[in-house]
Amino acid sequence: MDLFENPFHILGATPLDDIHKIGELAEERSLLSDVDECMNAKSILTNPRKRVAAEVAWLPGVNPNRANDMLMLLESSAGNYLCSNGLSANSQNDSLAAALSRLPCTDTYNVADEVLDLFKLSNKESKLDNKLQHERQLYRIDNLMQIRQYLGIEKMNSIARSNILAARISRLPNHMSDYVANWILAIARAFDRINPEELCAIINAERRKAGVSKITDISVVATEIQRRRHYYQQIIKSVLTKIYPAKERLNTIMKLVDDSSLTYKKNRRPILIDDTIDVYAVKTTPILKIEEEDIKKYDRELRFAADIKDSKSTLTDLMEKLIKSVKNWHNMAQPILLQKKRLGYKDTESYRVAMDVRQLAIYLFNVHGELHISQQILMKLNEIFAENPTIVENISSDLDALNRNAERRKQKN
Repeated sequence: MDLFENPFHILGATPLDDIHKIGELAEERSLLSDVDECMNAKSILTNPRKRVAAEVAWLPGVNPNRANDMLMLLESSAGNYLCSNGLSANSQNDSLAAALSRLPCTDTYNVADEVLDLFKLSNKESKLDNKLQHERQLYRIDNLMQIRQYLGIEKMNSIARSNILAARISRLPNHMSDYVANWILAIARAFDRINPEELCAIINAERRKAGVSKITDISVVATEIQRRRHYYQQIIKSVLTKIYPAKERLNTIMKLVDDSSLTYKKNRRPILIDDTIDVYAVKTTPILKIEEEDIKKYDRELRFAADIKDSKSTLTDLMEKLIKSVKNWHNMAQPILLQKKRLGYKDTESYRVAMDVRQLAIYLFNVHGELHISQQILMKLNEIFAENPTIVENISSDLDALNRNAERRKQKN
């Protein structure tokens, strides 16, 4: 459920509104909006059991006025619209419009986008990251941080932060790999900090003010949190499909793997990152099999070309195609292999692929005396699988043996 599809937004209601107020809002909105949609929203918010899903998918614990400000920012050009309406720095200090008016508009970056970037900072961070500081003029930073404080971003609980991040991810202004990866990492870290007991307490505090019966079974909240997890998975999956070309999507996945590994313990990673890699593995496994078939095809063609004494240029061309396929396989498999390694599984896939190609190099030298081609294949394997010490050790040993045999043959001749 997106924030703009939430019953609270549909009716213009807040978690603090009582049942009577919700009924009035539903009647008012139904005059201008879809009647069935409004009545369904009313039914959800006035039913304590159904209401839980809407509460967990909303911005619990956030001041209703600040929640409205955040939703306004999510609408594409709200920031630039406010600034272009001549609002001056003399406007009231507690107004988001006043804060935004102090940030000059640019042709290249929507002011609302600039403010929304603040949501990527964690609750413990009080400064813009180095990249963001570098991208912004220094005089803008103080105003941005004032807006961050005004919106209460550093005080937001984890579910509210996760929901605003999810809404933002589905509306990103560009889909460059690093930009997308940073937003995915932000929501993954926020979701990991969600505490069912704390969330239940926040929702019950709002229910008490609204006169709605409190939640007594914590498992109800825990179930809704897991539903949010599945929703975030779909949002992440959707935004990844918008990254082109495929190489850039792979770069995004690798950044998620690398950056989350730097932040968390060796055997600990945000669950949404693990979910993302699992989805990637499901989609990529069939492609990896096709790439392996290409490797085997070039293996056969190289052996045949050597057997019929084909030209050196033909052998070199086939070798380069073979190595390219091995590189493609390795690059695509990296996120999956690193995930398996982190979980304590051996990298049998890389070993299998590398050893099959190694056998080709040995064959080309032993049977046909193709020293240069064999050396090139083995050296490339060492480069490609440099992170696997077992493969490197075996290949290095083969290269030493190859060089010794070549030297002996040279001496005999």
